[in-house]
Amino acid sequence: MDDFRTPQLNLDKVIASATLFGKEKTVVIIHDGERYILRITKLKKLILTK
Repeated sequence: MDDFRTPQLNLDKVIASATLFGKEKTVVIIHDGERYILRITKLKKLILTK
């Protein structure tokens, strides 16, 4: 089983979802002037919407 807490890929930046969200269930991401909402579902999945 893979351990996703220690990525084996050479990634530029890794941010734990707990760090990104804190106690919140949603965060707003601005990318190229567009607003996106990243949220955690009841089933602990991530969904990104525009």
